[in-house]
Amino acid sequence: MGLLIPELNVGTYGSYFGRIRGNVSPMTPAQYPETQQLYPTQALNVSLMWKIPLGAITYQGDKKTFESKMRLNEIEAEQFKVKINEEIANATSDLQLGKEQIEAAKEALDFTTKALNQSIERQKLGTAKPFEVFQAQHFFLQSQLDYLKAVSAYNKAQYALKVAKGVNL
Repeated sequence: MGLLIPELNVGTYGSYFGRIRGNVSPMTPAQYPETQQLYPTQALNVSLMWKIPLGAITYQGDKKTFESKMRLNEIEAEQFKVKINEEIANATSDLQLGKEQIEAAKEALDFTTKALNQSIERQKLGTAKPFEVFQAQHFFLQSQLDYLKAVSAYNKAQYALKVAKGVNL
């Protein structure tokens, strides 16, 4: 569209010409003869100019540059989408793993709770040594810590999934 709009140039010119009286020989400035009559001359030039870039029309360099930049932006957007999808997939798998870890830790906690209660009952009956109760307490505390770590990892995975999906927090 810009090629169809011409450039307008306007120029003017003016001067006076006259006839010299007397001898036309080399003279000093003080000896210049007077002119008899001056004839004014003026000119007005108007032009319209279209600038047609033949290289851009035939080669289409600017268009190709623009298209290549657009393609690069599209590739970057696709890479960004792949990265987001990868983060979502990782967070989802971490979330699933966290669920399984919680279930396993909960089961272990239930077993150690049952074992601790049995050890305490056996100590009351006098069939268990205090060291066995101490070991049962140690395993119970360790399974509680494992359960809390699994819950913490699950919560972190939930947060990472929300961040990957772009949910307002």
